[in-house]
Amino acid sequence: MNPLAITKSLTKIKPMLRNFKEGHPKFFPFIKMALTVVDPDSIVEVKITTSEGKSYATNLKITEDDMKLVTEAKNILL
Repeated sequence: MNPLAITKSLTKIKPMLRNFKEGHPKFFPFIKMALTVVDPDSIVEVKITTSEGKSYATNLKITEDDMKLVTEAKNILL
């Protein structure tokens, strides 16, 4: 993706992200907290329950390699 397209995309999602943060005020503080406690061998679980009551879930074990992404996310969000 070229830099101009990335800039346009970020400009487009910025107000959407602000609205999301306002509508779900506990989400980003939770993500920030999670980034401070996750370490290798931590298990991250994600569950979605639809409006019809169906549930979908998955999990993953954090690896040493994953910690590079965690560190970059910390630098951006914290």
